[in-house]
Amino acid sequence: MMLVTQTLSQDVTFLVCVHLSVYLGINDPNTAIDGILHLGKLLSEACKQDGNYVTYSENSIIRVISPQKKVEELLYVTFYQICHYGKFDISIILATYEALIAISEVNEKKIKNKVW
Repeated sequence: MMLVTQTLSQDVTFLVCVHLSVYLGINDPNTAIDGILHLGKLLSEACKQDGNYVTYSENSIIRVISPQKKVEELLYVTFYQICHYGKFDISIILATYEALIAISEVNEKKIKNKVW
């Protein structure tokens, strides 16, 4: 029986959840703002991956192929708690807008439409 473990590089939503638990657990708006902007950068790259996430060995042999999450799912998982807990803090709202703008600026029109 093979044991499969979840790693940060294989599942973007797992990485997002790890970051969110840190950002939401600290009652410091500056940490939350910094975290939201970092999540925007992470999702900017994650949304560019279309289809499957592929992991290669050192010899450039395919080791793992896993389906990439839909953009809508990545956005929801990333921002629903931030929106819920930060809805009365203008600095959190502005950071969320900045992150969404950063995601849409570097992606194709199809992704921009999903963000907006």
